[in-house]
Amino acid sequence: MPQIMMETPSNTIFSAPPAAHENPFIQKIPTRAATDFAPASLGLRASAFLVDYILTLLVLGVAISIATVCKSAFPTLANWIVNLGYLATLLFVAWNWFFLCVRDGQRIGQRLVGLRIIRTDGAMLGYRTVVLRHLIGYPLSLLCLGLGFLWMIIDPKQRGWHDKLAGTLIVKG
Repeated sequence: MPQIMMETPSNTIFSAPPAAHENPFIQKIPTRAATDFAPASLGLRASAFLVDYILTLLVLGVAISIATVCKSAFPTLANWIVNLGYLATLLFVAWNWFFLCVRDGQRIGQRLVGLRIIRTDGAMLGYRTVVLRHLIGYPLSLLCLGLGFLWMIIDPKQRGWHDKLAGTLIVKG
């Protein structure tokens, strides 16, 4: 069987394949120093959180509404719909709060408000950083009646305890 040989122009520049540790599906954001960005205010951060919270409740609310309509005629189906609603809500939270944060540095609410999570050392966010920030840092920030979140008011870079723990900063843009 003859092989087909294709000629390429000698002035073509080929890019090297991604390194083994790089994920080719993750959008590369140009790295800039954390000092190049304006920190986001507490009000902007709260509004982005509120949008994410409303979207999360909307997913569950739709499922419960459908189950309520079906409950009298199909009680077993209604229970399944509610359970699927809980599962869909859990998957939405994982997608929004973890996958999107690692991929783009933004949750849906942050994207709508115009905020981005960056690391203070300029490196890309990873799952380790996002898990540290959201699953460990948020509960610690809530421990003393939310003092970890209110800390943003007196911090010059507007960082809460969860940001300091994970080495992150919320910026405009």
